[in-house]
Amino acid sequence: MFNQKKQSATINMPTKVNHFGWFCDDKDFGNKYKPYQDWIEQKNHINWCCYESGMLDNDVDIMQRFCDIKKLNIQCYYDKETDGIYLIEKQQNERN
Repeated sequence: MFNQKKQSATINMPTKVNHFGWFCDDKDFGNKYKPYQDWIEQKNHINWCCYESGMLDNDVDIMQRFCDIKKLNIQCYYDKETDGIYLIEKQQNERN
């Protein structure tokens, strides 16, 4: 096209997505989704009432690990604009 070399760039543009929820952090996620609480407690031997967000890993990373281990078709995405984490269904080409 126009004899231009193909390039890549990161741009900020509004995108509408369908999602399964927005969470301010992984503690918020666990408070609303008990299987996550149970997983944190069982895997790490931590009582949920003593758990703090980010205690074990970056919130998005640990939530993504949970989704991957449980084979949930979810991509955990941090949105800087809303300062929170969206759970978005993985697209066909992103699935394992």
